[in-house]
Formats: sequence, C-alpha cells, structure tokens
Amino acid sequence: MSRTTAPKKKLESMNLTELRARYREVVGEETRSPNKKYLIRRIEESLAAQKRRSPTRRATATAPSAPPPAPTAPATTSAEGTQPARQRGRFAGMSLQQLQEKYREVVGRPT
Repeated sequence: MSRTTAPKKKLESMNLTELRARYREVVGEETRSPNKKYLIRRIEESLAAQKRRSPTRRATATAPSAPPPAPTAPATTSAEGTQPARQRGRFAGMSLQQLQEKYREVVGRPT
C-alpha cells in the first residue's frame, strides 16, 4: 500500500462521528456536515497543508534564533502633534482636481 492510500482507507472506514472528531482534531473547528466524502477530503487537505508547512517550521526551529525586530512607533498624530499623520492609499495625496483628471484618464468619461 502506498503512503497516500493508507490514511485514506483508514478515514473511509471511520463512521461519521469518528470523522467529525478527526476533523475537529485536524482542522481545528467544528463541523456539522453529514457528508463523509467532504470530511475525508478536508481532513486530507489539512494534513497535506500541515505537511507542506512543517519543513519550514523544523528549519526555523533548529536555526539559531535572531532577536525579534524592535517595534516601530505608529505614524499617527499624537495628542501633542509631534508625529505627522501617515497617509493611506496611493491617491491620498492627490487633490480633488487631480483625482478627477486621473478618473477621466482611466475611465474615459467625467465623474
């Protein structure tokens, strides 16, 4: 038997209650689905995803740990006004006229 069919056979032999318990254990959330094929597929997908992530976890766990980066202060304006407010979005610095011109350029009609 190959590695991929052995767990599948085991899952297929489980009853619905056992599958729901296994789903909760592997996926980490409850399910009310009565569909055995769906539960088996989701369990297999979660196990495959965990397997794909595990080598990087092992590599980071065995690698010497670097100190965590220092937290940066938020760029919002404080009550004293010592820090400038951070602009959000790529159009935040544009005036209304510039925004309307950009809209005409992209869309091809006025707003």
